[in-house]
Amino acid sequence: MSTLDHPELGPILGVRDEGLTVYRGIPFAQIPRRFARSTLQTSLEARWTLSGMFDATKAGPTSIQPFESPRLDAGEQSIPTDLIAPEEGRNQSEYDCLNLTVYVPNPKADETAKGGAPVAKLPVLIFLHGGAFIWGSGDRSFYAPETLLAQAIEADKPLILVTANYRLGALGYLHSPSARDEDGELLLPPNNGFHDQTVLFDWVKAYIAGFGGDPGNITTIGQSAGAESLSIHNLLPKYADMPETERPYRKSILFSGSLLCMPSMIGSQHEGKFVRIAKRLGSKTTGRTTTELAHDLINQADVNVFRDLGWHGTPCLETEMLPYREASLLTILGSGVNNLPRDPYYQPTKRWVQEQIVSSAKFDGGVTYHAVKSNKSRRQDHTRAFRDLAEKHLRQSIAEDLFDLYGIYLNTDDDDTLRAINQLETDLSFILPTIYEAMGAAREGSFGVPIDIQHMLDGPPETTRTYLQLWQLPTPFDGLLEPGKYANHTYDIVSFFGAFEDRLDITQQLVIREWRSKLIDFICLGGDAMGWKPWTEDDGHATVVDLDGMRTLGRDDYMGPRTRLGRLIAIGERIDPRHGLDMLFSRVVRPYLFDS
Repeated sequence: MSTLDHPELGPILGVRDEGLTVYRGIPFAQIPRRFARSTLQTSLEARWTLSGMFDATKAGPTSIQPFESPRLDAGEQSIPTDLIAPEEGRNQSEYDCLNLTVYVPNPKADETAKGGAPVAKLPVLIFLHGGAFIWGSGDRSFYAPETLLAQAIEADKPLILVTANYRLGALGYLHSPSARDEDGELLLPPNNGFHDQTVLFDWVKAYIAGFGGDPGNITTIGQSAGAESLSIHNLLPKYADMPETERPYRKSILFSGSLLCMPSMIGSQHEGKFVRIAKRLGSKTTGRTTTELAHDLINQADVNVFRDLGWHGTPCLETEMLPYREASLLTILGSGVNNLPRDPYYQPTKRWVQEQIVSSAKFDGGVTYHAVKSNKSRRQDHTRAFRDLAEKHLRQSIAEDLFDLYGIYLNTDDDDTLRAINQLETDLSFILPTIYEAMGAAREGSFGVPIDIQHMLDGPPETTRTYLQLWQLPTPFDGLLEPGKYANHTYDIVSFFGAFEDRLDITQQLVIREWRSKLIDFICLGGDAMGWKPWTEDDGHATVVDLDGMRTLGRDDYMGPRTRLGRLIAIGERIDPRHGLDMLFSRVVRPYLFDS
């Protein structure tokens, strides 16, 4: 055990081990009532023990979610489940879920300030977990970060890691734009889960110095839904309008997640969903206002009913957090929306983060493959059913070219067809949005203005320097997909933290350690220290990570006209010159995989 005398928060008891002291379950926000906006936690004194300190020796509760979610989450992504303890995922709370864990490298004897914090201000990394906005926690056992932090210490580049929880499912994202209290305030405001994350950023910025962290050198990392969250925050106008020193972080790392990762809805769609859920939970909806229904859910519904609601973690568009009318490739591209009507929800995006790594895995769609294969009620005739759906929405010649590109023929084995559909999903929902993120960042200046225009007005612009990564290292663990063949969803973040490094063969160990060292350089020192080439409009460099290590590709190598991505882009342009790829995904691929 070790006690830190935090200058603002007071004494905090943590667990000291070789190399690290860990402080768990620290509340960063309060939830005043169900569905309300969270507020910053500025004091721990109310939760002090009788000995006059905050006990941070145990992990805090997660947001409400299915109790079996740790095993479901890992199993869908071919991640080992044998280290998941029976009690993992059981500690849940509606109101105490907004807590975090801080991992602090132990300082040397001559580097400790009064109170126990390191003298040196260390780089800080904040992790946002994935889980489709319906499950997950920063404290999952397969995110155990000791290997990462030990490697950073060995390289004489120690860093502080913060992992956290945020509200999920209906409690985090259920919204009614019309249900209001007597003062006109929303009873179910949109995007509470994202708002919780902004409060987390505020807490880290305000209090991490007391743990020895540098509030001026903060990096965020997110995977899947966590990466989508960061893509949203990185476009948030309120951060773009802040002075640079007040912004919550400087750099970000996005693994397999973008604005398009999960479906979004506008307010009217959320309203309909809210009414349907209220009816499902027992409220009489006929002749009653949404305000009355909201009070039913706030005051009468047992919290356990929200655990079993299922897929209800949907971001809301046309809001302060997502101030655009559609989540599309054009939205990510940013300056590409300039020819659309002058509308507050079609304004160019404003990337404000200084540097970012954006990445997708070669078979991110493997997570959906697992979900479909594990669902016994799903139809099995994938070849016929998918071809019928595609031919319904596409001209015959376009459909045939799509089938030829992905090998979906009338005599194709059903399981091969499903994997081909998942590869198409990967390309449309993960890889291309990631590439478009790099393209959009390179095209715009510091205020979302196209570079050619800003150059005329202000001289050379500031852009978000972006490094594009293509993760092709295959997942080696047993699952529904053949081990060692597919670079599956989530293996990148698991490799980064290193929970299963001792189970890997020497080839993967060496590749991962070298790759991880580059990310440590990025976190501690910035992009120049990595030695990677940033993405530019001239060359479109990408860094591939596979069994041969790391290498640089040019744009034509991965999306030239003869590549699969290049041919897919051409098909999209034939569907519609501006929205074809989005239309293909929203009308064919997503409905087939998620609505069937």
